[in-house]
Amino acid sequence: MSDPSGVTNKVWYTVINDLVGGWGISTTDKPMSEHDCRTAGDLLVADGLLEDIAIYVCDLHNSQLDAQRLDSMDFREWNV
Repeated sequence: MSDPSGVTNKVWYTVINDLVGGWGISTTDKPMSEHDCRTAGDLLVADGLLEDIAIYVCDLHNSQLDAQRLDSMDFREWNV
């Protein structure tokens, strides 16, 4: 599957939707009312979620990113 915006390679944040209520997932750590979708950094991943679900999805995605970064590191450099 293609990801032209690169949203799957960015850290996700749980953000409050202070416009209509609820919670969302975004690539920037600021409330929905401060998002500007015209900029490359403000990408909305999901909206209309319960807080617990948004936190869980962000944690799951971000831990997968961490695992990919660890796999790409060469730990042999750290051996003394």
